[in-house]
Amino acid sequence: MDHKKKATIYDIAKELNISSGTVYRALNNKGRFSKKTQQMVLETAERLNYSTNQTAQALRRNPVTVGVILCCPVPQFLKEIEQGIRSGFAEMEAYNVYPDIRVFSGYNAEQLPEEISCALNDFETNGYSSVILFLSGQTNKFMNKLNDLGEKGVNIVTLVNDIPCKNRLFNVAADGYSAGALAAEFLGLCCPKGKIAILTGNKSTYIHEKNISGFIATAKDSSVSEVDVYEHNDEPALVSLLLKKIFHGEKSYDGVYIATASTITAYPFLKKLSPDNTPKIVTTDLFKENLKLLEMRIAKASIFQAPYKQGKEAVKKLYKHMTNESVAEHVTIPPILVLRSNMYSFKKGDAD
Repeated sequence: MDHKKKATIYDIAKELNISSGTVYRALNNKGRFSKKTQQMVLETAERLNYSTNQTAQALRRNPVTVGVILCCPVPQFLKEIEQGIRSGFAEMEAYNVYPDIRVFSGYNAEQLPEEISCALNDFETNGYSSVILFLSGQTNKFMNKLNDLGEKGVNIVTLVNDIPCKNRLFNVAADGYSAGALAAEFLGLCCPKGKIAILTGNKSTYIHEKNISGFIATAKDSSVSEVDVYEHNDEPALVSLLLKKIFHGEKSYDGVYIATASTITAYPFLKKLSPDNTPKIVTTDLFKENLKLLEMRIAKASIFQAPYKQGKEAVKKLYKHMTNESVAEHVTIPPILVLRSNMYSFKKGDAD
């Protein structure tokens, strides 16, 4: 711990391996906690040179509501993001910070322009000073509205898909470039001099572009001989058609990188493959479908992006900004290469 840096409640909580809510109650002598816990908190606060943040005190006196819009065509991925966000706000209740969450599951943002615009208008009407957005797909339809909110001083935080609007404070996302690089290096080892197919959503979307650029840059330094990119734009029927083309088409591939959560859509097709199948398959994240493919040895690896943690980090970093602490413009969550041997190690431990 760098004592020159101003310590926070989170630093004390991390030091003692307890929740930030417990630290808050002990410091402010409110709620339930043991005398022993309070003593440890006070001693640690003094050792770390913790001082009360006056802005945080003001927040506790005046309740704040943050508007949240979550829109994604993959319900399982969206659910984990939402759970992380709700967990983050649960810890913020001690500071009178609450969410107004609007969830649009099963759609890309451009498919629901009226619903999302209505939610943004509600947030503006209610005078919310901060908004968290996870808008999958194309966001051009909302740029004017978001720029207008930014000009009025509304703090905008984006998740997964970065939106370069005015007053966008920061974006929280998996390190897509590193995820792509991991997949390329692994498939380079599995498929020396091989031809690789990448199945992605829309290669112009922020996170997908990072996946592809990381993969291609690393493939140049590995033994991969050729890379083809196939876009499905989150259309289930197109996912099926592209899978047939990749696995049974005229061109023969040695490896496949499924760079999005579309493994869920692809699962009925993939589960029928032989465990000894060629090409070798790398999927993304650890939903039940990914785990089953790893168990059956159909997928050789998966790139875990910790969506729960992404959601929780967005809330924690926004609160830091609210209390006048600096936050990096891009908050990246490092991906993890998961194999069959360690696939159950990350689902419970990705929260903090």
